[in-house]
Amino acid sequence: MSIKSIFSVFLAFICSLQHIDAQDVTIPILRTNSKEISILQDGSKQTKWYVNPEIKCDSLLTTGGEITLYSGNDSLTVRTGKPWDATDIAIVTPSGDTAHTRIVRTPINIYTNPPKELLKINNGFITREQAKFDINSLLYALLDIHPDIFSVAGHKKIMSAFTETLGNLPDSLTTIELYRRVAPVVTLIGDGHTMTRFPYNDVFTDSLKRLPIYIGVMADRSLVTETCIDSIIPANSKIISINSLSADSMITAMLPYMSGEREFYRISRLDKQFAALFEMLYGGKTEYLIEYTEPGRDKIRKASVPASTHKEMLSRSPKTAPKFELPPYQYKIDTGKGIAIMEFNKCINPSKMTAFCDSMFKELSSCNIKKLIIDVRHNGGGDSRVGDVLLKRLAKRPFAQTASILAKVSPAAIERFGEGEPGMLFYEVPESAYIQPLPHDKGHFDGETILLTSNHTFSSASSFANAFKEADCGMIIGEETGGMNVTFGDMMYWTMPVSGIVTTISYKRFWFMNSDENDIHGVIPHISTTAGNALETAIKQFKSK
Repeated sequence: MSIKSIFSVFLAFICSLQHIDAQDVTIPILRTNSKEISILQDGSKQTKWYVNPEIKCDSLLTTGGEITLYSGNDSLTVRTGKPWDATDIAIVTPSGDTAHTRIVRTPINIYTNPPKELLKINNGFITREQAKFDINSLLYALLDIHPDIFSVAGHKKIMSAFTETLGNLPDSLTTIELYRRVAPVVTLIGDGHTMTRFPYNDVFTDSLKRLPIYIGVMADRSLVTETCIDSIIPANSKIISINSLSADSMITAMLPYMSGEREFYRISRLDKQFAALFEMLYGGKTEYLIEYTEPGRDKIRKASVPASTHKEMLSRSPKTAPKFELPPYQYKIDTGKGIAIMEFNKCINPSKMTAFCDSMFKELSSCNIKKLIIDVRHNGGGDSRVGDVLLKRLAKRPFAQTASILAKVSPAAIERFGEGEPGMLFYEVPESAYIQPLPHDKGHFDGETILLTSNHTFSSASSFANAFKEADCGMIIGEETGGMNVTFGDMMYWTMPVSGIVTTISYKRFWFMNSDENDIHGVIPHISTTAGNALETAIKQFKSK
């Protein structure tokens, strides 16, 4: 009955209910001449039950719809009803003592159908037992959904981290405190798609007074201001420290919360998470002492910045040009240089990409443009079929973005997709099934192409970059991609039942074209340079020819 430890909160609740009276004729009675009770659950023999009248209310948990108890001289059959329904019985011993027993039907999957009583949160705090339930549910989901959470860190490191986290919980904690304990454990998996999401709505309320500076995280681990309340610190200033904490030490403390296969990719992700993690780790102050250097200067300056609400930040920070969401793809032509530049920012909508490519390459042909730069530096992935549409017009040979796929078909996946049988599916794409390049008269581009990549290029954008390289589409300039050539991907969402914290979990593993499981890395550019210098380098490369 080890399941009791998981449901201690619920069991305490059900045993605190009304006293069970053995003289009440409405309560079924089982008489026994032994402390040992045999049990059949839906006709199958179960572990024996031992009667203990000293327990005020014992709980017999079962997943069966019908349970039969056999003593040496009596038997009792109980239909258990729906999950979490309870049936009270009394077991009377030869000495006349009564063992008050409550038979509770539990769901087969306790984490997808927990008892309602367990989900109640008191004034924003969850109990230790509730936190344990949430953490155990997360571990269950990771093991159930992910193909192999141990492939990078190993069993001992990950299970030790979960065990330590479970063993060091306080009596009560907030959602953010639970996130702070759990997210680094999930990061150990080493999968950029599998991560615990920051609970923004539980932290960033309208009344929260926070650090009133928008800060960017650079690839070299430096911090640069974007805007500051009342313009106390100029834009593009380099942050040396905040409240005596160095920029590098803060980044080091935050990286355990950033999932990814390589540190450079995790740093690129931190750029969007800095404000949230700073508030979690260092927030709650009335003011912040900032050491910084202004753009182009070495002198270290100091400034005290008051904690402010988001509304105050918006009204008192300098106005900047609005940040519009980048379109999934767009292009421009520089007729003077004879170069077209295509920004490929998102892998979405294959049919729209088809129409886009038809239009773009038709114009390139009419303008006699033979040099094309494709920019995926800001592309974090999406639907790989979108990349195929473009690759067909560039490839010099047949290609497949993904050469092999391993998919774990879990009960959670079956519930989500409505089909399948539990198991592992593996598929290798035969070369005969590789995608063929378009013929020249159907829209194939006959000019030269350069692809720009960065550490932020991830997932389907990374598989696009790999196929671009392997199919001899052209030259790659920039940084190693954040997505690896052998990688987990395609995510499902798991929500912890009590806290509501969300974790995305990969359920597939991909091997890119011509990849080697013993040599995992991102797509390596032909010419390595920083993401910021990639476009200029590409233009110079074209000019040199």
